[in-house]
Amino acid sequence: MTDTLLRLGVLHVGQTTDACTDYTEVREELLPSGMSWFSTLQAVAMEMPAELGPFAPAVPYDGDLRDTAALEQWIL
Repeated sequence: MTDTLLRLGVLHVGQTTDACTDYTEVREELLPSGMSWFSTLQAVAMEMPAELGPFAPAVPYDGDLRDTAALEQWIL
C-alpha cells in the first residue's frame, strides 16, 4: 500500500513503515469535508513473506504515535 501511495505522489510523514506489506483489513475515515471517505488497509498477514519496504518517511516524526493530540499538532 505504501509503495502505491508513494507512486501517486503522497508525502510520507511520520515514522518508518514495517517491511510487511500483506494487509488484510480495511480502515475507513470520513474526510474533514464530510464529502468522501479515505480507506487504507490495516491488519497484516504475518504468515506472508515481506515483499517491499521498509519505507522511511520524507518528514520524520520522533514523537509517540500514541499521543494523538501531539501528533495532530505536529501534522498541522
